[in-house]
Amino acid sequence: MAEGREHHRLKVVAMAFLKKHCVDLVAAEVKFRNMRSRADACGVNLKRKEVRVVECKASRADFLRDKKLQDARKSYLPHCTYFYICCPPGVVTVKDIPGAYGLLYVDAKGKVTTVRAPRKNKDKTKTRFETVLRNTCRAATNDLLFNHHRIAKVAPTLCRYADE
Repeated sequence: MAEGREHHRLKVVAMAFLKKHCVDLVAAEVKFRNMRSRADACGVNLKRKEVRVVECKASRADFLRDKKLQDARKSYLPHCTYFYICCPPGVVTVKDIPGAYGLLYVDAKGKVTTVRAPRKNKDKTKTRFETVLRNTCRAATNDLLFNHHRIAKVAPTLCRYADE
């Protein structure tokens, strides 16, 4: 399915949010092969060996269609340290998501409001840190090399969000 403009905007804001919050490396569309899935945004903190994943939902229907998010054990949570849902205000509510998830609202101007902070996953992750690091580096490099025409359009926006 083609990615819509709103979903793309949410991913850009999610990457800026991750970069601003103690993350060394950020990329979009990071593969988690053991889940057969790609995370919308993934951030890696090298010093703490933490992985933060953000799943973006542009609409309520988009959220309801993604069955893996309804059960924390089937979501990205077991594969990362912190997991967030990112959406426009009201699309997803705190009542809709498991207690360990963080919830981020992004308004029309790109301002992020943390509705609920995520709970740290203290269990052993199902994906090794080194694997996530490698896949995040690969996704960032592929985006830079193969989508350079998009980068030129997105980079100024990404910098603006990161500075706020």
